[in-house]
Amino acid sequence: MQAYDEAIRLDPEYAEAWYNKGITLDNLGNYTEAIQAYEEAIRLDPEYADAWYNKGWALSSMGNYTGAIQAYDEAIRLDPEDAWAWNNKGNALYSMGNYSEATQAYDEAIRLDPEDAWARYNKGIALYNQGKFDEAIQGYDEAIRLDPEYAGAWYNKGIALADQGKFDEAVQAYNEAIRLDPEDAYAWCNKGDTLNKIGNYTEAIQACDEAIRLDPEDAYAWCNKGDAFYAMGRYDGALAFYNNRTYAVDGRFLGDLVHTTTITNMR
Repeated sequence: MQAYDEAIRLDPEYAEAWYNKGITLDNLGNYTEAIQAYEEAIRLDPEYADAWYNKGWALSSMGNYTGAIQAYDEAIRLDPEDAWAWNNKGNALYSMGNYSEATQAYDEAIRLDPEDAWARYNKGIALYNQGKFDEAIQGYDEAIRLDPEYAGAWYNKGIALADQGKFDEAVQAYNEAIRLDPEDAYAWCNKGDTLNKIGNYTEAIQACDEAIRLDPEDAYAWCNKGDAFYAMGRYDGALAFYNNRTYAVDGRFLGDLVHTTTITNMR
C-alpha cells in the first residue's frame, strides 16, 4: 500500500497505481476506499475496463447491487467479450431477485466461455429459483461435467432432485457433495431429511448426527433427527431432540441453497 501511495504522490495521474491500490484495499476488505481508488483510476482513464469491473466487485461486496450492475455494464461496454463481467452481473441481478435477467447474463457468460463451470452452476441456481428444476439440474450437470469435484453443484443438484420427489437420486447427489466436502454440515442435514422421506430412519439419524457434530447449532438437523425418532415410534427420544433446540422448525425443511452463486475473482 505504501508503495502505491508513494507512486501516486510522485505521479497523481498514474491510473494503474490507483487501480492497484484499489485491489489492495479490496483484499483488506476496505471496499469504500477501494471504490474511491477505482473511481480515481477511471477518472484518469475512463476506458479502463478492469477498473470498472473491480469497482463492480467492490460495490457488490458492499451489497450495492444496483451500483455493481452499472459498473459491470460499463466494463461490458468496453469489453463485450468479458465473460467474468457477465457472470458477476448475473450474480448482482440474482442477489436482487431478478432471476430471469440473471439467467440471461449467465447465458452470455457461457456463450463467451463454454468451459466455465461457475457460470453454468450459477445459471442452475437462478433457474431453480424460477421453479425450473429440470433446467436447473441440467445446469448443475454441466458444471459437474466441467468440474467433477464441484461439491456445491452436487449439493444443489440434490436439492432440486428432492424437490421433484426423486429422493434416491437426491441422496446420491448429497453423497457426492459429502465425499468432496465431508465438513459440509448442510449436505449432511439435507441427506438426513431426504432419508427420512424414504423411510430410512437409521441412516437419517446417522446423517443428522454428523450434521450436528459439525454444527451443534443447526436447528434443522436436531429437528430432522427428532422426526426420525418420532417415525420409529421412539417418542421420548423425539421430544428430547425437539426440545434440544427450542427454536427448531419443521424438520421436513429441505435446506436453503446455501452454496450460492460463485463470484469470479478480481482482476
